[in-house]
Amino acid sequence: MGDDGLRVTLLVVHIAAGSLALICAAVVMATRARQDWGTRWGRAYVGLVVAVAVSAVGLAAAGSTLPVVVRWVLVVVATVTAAAAVRGHQLARRRGAGSGSTRPGQLRLMWGSVTSLVSAVALVSAPV
Repeated sequence: MGDDGLRVTLLVVHIAAGSLALICAAVVMATRARQDWGTRWGRAYVGLVVAVAVSAVGLAAAGSTLPVVVRWVLVVVATVTAAAAVRGHQLARRRGAGSGSTRPGQLRLMWGSVTSLVSAVALVSAPV
């Protein structure tokens, strides 16, 4: 597979994982256990956000029409987004033991990562 084939594959994975992550977030919001990120939908969300971050690294390394600095800034954003989702999920699992004190932090981390994904969609969808 040439550079273009690799770039296209990474882009498809990146878009699919991001889209599915947003669907998982919507399911969590719509369920009876509202905002319970410790569920299987929460786990799926975290896995998909990590896939977005990994594919972002691959896309930045493979090159694109974006300037190099912009590509790597977006990698940092994707990495921080994934870290927030992972940590939020860890707090959600800990909260299952009955500790309500972790809930505000957990929700801020999870919804911050969702906000980052929605912002990325808006950014790449904006007309140039």
